[in-house]
Amino acid sequence: MVLCGINKHEGDTVQMLNKLMQVCSIPHMIILLVILLIIRHGSFVSAEGVRGHGDINEVIVKVDGDPVTRGDIMRRILFAKGDIDPSKMERGKWQGIFQTATKSEIIDKLFLMAARSENMKIDSEKLETFIHQSRELFGQDRFQEILGIQNAATEQEFKEAVKEKMLIEEYRSRLVENITIDHKEVKEYYEKNRDTFSRPERVQLELLVMDKAVDADSFYKQIKKGEDFKKVVPKNDNNETSSIERLLRWTVYSTLPEEVQPKLKEGKTGDILEPFLINDKYYIMKILEKRQAGNAGLDEVNNVIRKSLLQKRQQRIIDKWYKNAKKEAIIEYIQ
Repeated sequence: MVLCGINKHEGDTVQMLNKLMQVCSIPHMIILLVILLIIRHGSFVSAEGVRGHGDINEVIVKVDGDPVTRGDIMRRILFAKGDIDPSKMERGKWQGIFQTATKSEIIDKLFLMAARSENMKIDSEKLETFIHQSRELFGQDRFQEILGIQNAATEQEFKEAVKEKMLIEEYRSRLVENITIDHKEVKEYYEKNRDTFSRPERVQLELLVMDKAVDADSFYKQIKKGEDFKKVVPKNDNNETSSIERLLRWTVYSTLPEEVQPKLKEGKTGDILEPFLINDKYYIMKILEKRQAGNAGLDEVNNVIRKSLLQKRQQRIIDKWYKNAKKEAIIEYIQ
């Protein structure tokens, strides 16, 4: 993702934050919103750094008197969409993106108010776990730099802000926690939209990947004699000069090196290709299964359909909740 108005260190921060989203046990939405908070307390996005987006301190809307600034909205857009320059977009499209992000900010304000009105609390251990994971990922010095302590933000303020975002996510989760999608719904959707689930020609491979120092020919001979791939690695993983990795994956032919594609297309299930060298790594491949181009089966897209249907149903519930909640709140658009 390319970000506008950031320097190298800030780009590194984005990469580390993406890692945090992968390794933390805390729900990803919380982490994303906390990322926005980290940036908010630091100097990541300044009025000069947000190209063409106006003054980030400008208040766009107030929710029961609590302001949502242009900066709040832009940070949400920045992490959802990457580098967006409104001057290079159709006016209507940009307005749609901005309005959607503004609505999301308003909903979060309302979620927080509702959570507090119901006296919801965040477990202190959960909070400390997140802070600890953040600190370990970044390192103490970088963590303090991100917080922007030199700019009057304190770690306690950061923790309080994290609590708010966790409350928002807890309340959101509570609204949609009992929603399920059964197999019948998935199957009906698949049958109605079967033609949209196309897939390219592909092959399932079992791979051994190793450094030059490993005698790939020796491994190849072991496998050709009937030795199992997964047994070859433990027998040779004490090699001090090379690493050995076993992979199992479906692969589209076009993503493979050109010199390998014809051999795989001509090969049959069970065939083992002789070792070949690509980018200083030796590869031994075994063909496990082939699939022709065509429509994907229900088993292949089951999880994708289920996730899509679940998200749509959750969004409908949130939209209905928002419609009712905003009747009780004072939402004042300043701009």
